[in-house]
Order: sequence, then structure tokens, then C-alpha cells
Amino acid sequence: IKPMYNSLPFILNTLLYPSLFGYELQAVDTAVMEKGLYNDKEILGLETFQNQMAIFDSIPYQDQVDDLMRYVNDGWGALKEEMKTMTANYYKEDIQAMYDFMLEHDSSLSRNYLDIFLFDRNNAWIPQIENLSKDKAAFYAVGAGHLAGDEGVISLLRDKGYILTPIY
Repeated sequence: IKPMYNSLPFILNTLLYPSLFGYELQAVDTAVMEKGLYNDKEILGLETFQNQMAIFDSIPYQDQVDDLMRYVNDGWGALKEEMKTMTANYYKEDIQAMYDFMLEHDSSLSRNYLDIFLFDRNNAWIPQIENLSKDKAAFYAVGAGHLAGDEGVISLLRDKGYILTPIY
């Protein structure tokens, strides 16, 4: 129960997205997974749902509440603008701009806990990617925010000697 309680502000925020934006949001990695299942491909995860929810055990509950209330108090305008900027950068395929925005924008959760949200997870994924890739070809779908920067998945894999080629 504790992980679910500690993630409550995040869950509330996410549950409000469809009414705020007028449509359901679907993560690209989820869409890729569904397509793979439809085509009878083996699907493995780099982390579990429990791992993802446990992230919030590491973030003080009050910080999560404060972040949520910042959006509530301004009528969700800041969240809508942040999502608009991130979406525009995503469609421009500008992962560096997405990364820079995460470093600079006003959300204390995104800015102050990038190590927990991104860097620690990226570093944990690399040994798994290496292990899963050594015997056969594999496709990995991660959120775009995990790709750029010195501690992004791309740099970490290149540091290990992998040659990565973007596909547009």
C-alpha cells in the first residue's frame, strides 16, 4: 500500500490528462509493446511496474504534492504549456531539446529528481540491454526523455562501444 500511497499525487496528475488535453495519451513504448504482442513477438521489460512505482518512495511526498498543487493553482496552464513544448520537440525528433527542457523547466520533480526518474534507471538498463542483445537482435522502446544527455541511453551504449544509428 505504501508505494501506491506515495505515488498518489503522480497518479492523480496522470488521471487528469485526458480531461485536460481532450484525448487519451498513450506512451509510444506501450503502443510498440501492443504491436509486438499482436505480432507474436517476445516482450520483456527493462523494469517492472513495481520498480516504476517504487520511484515515488524515493521522492518526498510533500514535494509531489507541491508539484501537483503548482499546476492546480495556475489552472493547469503550466502543465499544458509544458506538454505542448515537449510534444512539439518530440514531433521535431529533437531529443536534445526535450532533454534541455527537462533540465530547465519549472517542475521541481522533473528538475530535482532527474537522477531517480532518468539517470539511475538508464544506468540500470544498460547491463540488461547488453545481456539481452548478445544472443539475438532486439528492439528496445524507452521514453524519449531517456535518450539524450551524457547519462542518456544513447551515450551510455556508445560508451560501451555500441554503434547506434537513428531511424526516422
